[in-house]
Amino acid sequence: MIDTIALNTGAAIDSVYMKRLANTADSTSYDGTKPTGLYVYASTTADLQGAFVQIASQILHLSL
Repeated sequence: MIDTIALNTGAAIDSVYMKRLANTADSTSYDGTKPTGLYVYASTTADLQGAFVQIASQILHLSL
């Protein structure tokens, strides 16, 4: 499983690629036979903690 985080730094973010990399259900090339990851967008550095909490929550949920 691959999880991705995009931080808005002013440069263009290829969210289509990031979703494909994470194999999210809303990806343009979703493959249901592969593990589904998360794509989290952080608009500021202050949002990074929330992004990491989302990913940690998914990882902990899967390990239970």
